[in-house]
Parts: sequence; structure tokens; C-alpha cells
Amino acid sequence: MMHKLGPFSVRWLTIFALCAVFAVGSAIAAEQTSPMTVIHGDLPPDIAPKNAYRAELYTLLLEATRPEFGDYRLRSYFAAEAAHRKALLLSSGVQLNIHFASPGTPVAAADVIQIPIDIQRGLLGYRVCLTTAQNSVPWAAVLDLKTLGSVRIGQVDSWPDFDIYKFNRLNLLGTPSFDGLFAMLSANRFDCLPLGVDEVSTLYREKKVKYANLRIEETLLIYYEFPTYIYVSAKRPDIAKRLSRGFEIIQKNGQFDRLYEQYIAQDLAALNLPARRIICLKSPYSSIAGQCSQQPVLPAIYRH
Repeated sequence: MMHKLGPFSVRWLTIFALCAVFAVGSAIAAEQTSPMTVIHGDLPPDIAPKNAYRAELYTLLLEATRPEFGDYRLRSYFAAEAAHRKALLLSSGVQLNIHFASPGTPVAAADVIQIPIDIQRGLLGYRVCLTTAQNSVPWAAVLDLKTLGSVRIGQVDSWPDFDIYKFNRLNLLGTPSFDGLFAMLSANRFDCLPLGVDEVSTLYREKKVKYANLRIEETLLIYYEFPTYIYVSAKRPDIAKRLSRGFEIIQKNGQFDRLYEQYIAQDLAALNLPARRIICLKSPYSSIAGQCSQQPVLPAIYRH
């Protein structure tokens, strides 16, 4: 049975709603005072080594702009939040005001400002298979999209990558847990966990301690358009302006190139990318016309 609210109740509900709006607005206004506080959503590198590059990139961008924008505080807010929850936090701009993501993710669809610089330099779209020592796939016979269809691929089912593999009608096994993928792969539930060439070696070193039968496959390179951008809460255009200016500076003086190569050069050399066969997948999230109409070419800077 529904009950009508009296004038007194309506008045108090209105006051409560206005107070909530005022509290959020006040929190954001406080964060916009000097020094600027930038809050990202990554675990610290000492806990998650694969985050070291982004942590240093954020610092580099803020340091490069210190003469123009002043001091800053950089800190992380990390909780085991689902992607949609992180998107809500980023939209509000209080607990979290910057985060990295790719098109097609909840973060990219939130109330955000995109900094249109691919922080992974295009490499996240180049994927190498993590597999196992016991795997029986004849990798030398995997030559194109059709033969790739015989390979069982594992992927987090909430990630845009899952949609890309599904779009290409590949043999796909989904799971909600990224960590769970490694246990499933070790048990040979599937054949290939495709990981970006800039992350596969780090993750392999980290996970082989627990899963000793993991191996990096040596002949195949899967490619699809998959840029990674920094997204800033639309409530914090001041941060977006500062980071955009920071990219202008570090691209011009070469620091951006040097930082990225510092973290990936050795691992790329070990992967022997130029010798691998490239299989191109079409992405439903890409607006580029003629995807896979030509064989992808690895950028010269990465042909070590």
C-alpha cells in the first residue's frame, strides 16, 4: 500500500537532497584548491608491479607542469570495485578523479574528459598468448583468423576484449575474474590467454611463481585496435587541462618515449615480435574504416 508524504516530510526530503548535493559540491571545491589533488585508481607498484609505468607517467605529467600549475598531491584510491562502480566514482570526482581505460569500457562511457593520447603507444592491441607447457595446440598451423578459431581463448567476460573476440566468432571462454583466468589456464581449461605485449612478460614472471606450467607462446601475434587513454572526471576540467599540457611537454622533450621504452624495451626484445605471424581482428569499438584490410605493421620503434 502506498502512503502519501505530507508537506513536512517532503520539506525534509528536499532539505536532505540539497545537503547531499552541497556536500558533494563542497568536496569537489575543496579538492580544486591549491595544491591540486589527483586521485588515480591503481594499486601501488610495490603491490602490483605492472602499474609502475602508469604511476611514473602520472608523476612525470604533474612534475612537467609544476612551473605552470603549481604543487600537487598524487594519491591512489583502490578498492575491489566493479568497473561500473569505478565509473560512478570517477563521474562524481570525489574519491577518484582520473583513471585509465579503453573505449568500450564503463569508465570511457562515464561523465569524463578523455585525454586523447594512447599511453600504451598502440602496443596493448598487440597480443601474445600465455599458454602452458602441456598445451597441445599446433601453433605453427595457426596462420589466420580461420585457424585461430581452433584455439580456445580465455578472457574476462566484462572486458571489451571479450566483445572483440566474440565479434570475430572465436572459441571463447569467459570468466568474471582476471586472477581466476590464470588458475583456469594452468588447469588447461583453455589454450590461450592473450595479453598485451607490454604486460605479458611482467604478468608471466608474477604468475609463474604460483603456476609453474605457464609459458609464453613464441610464434603468434594477435592484433586489434585497442588504445588506452587517461580519463578525467568531468567535474575536474582543471586536472584535464594540466594533464593535456603535461603530454605536450613530455612528447616534445622526448620524456614520454624514454619512459615507455624504459619499461618495455627489454621485454619486447625477448618476445621477438618481428618474427611472429600477425593475425588481425576487427574491433566493434573502432571507428577506423577498413579494419584488417591490410596486414598490420608493427611500428618501427618496436622492431628490435
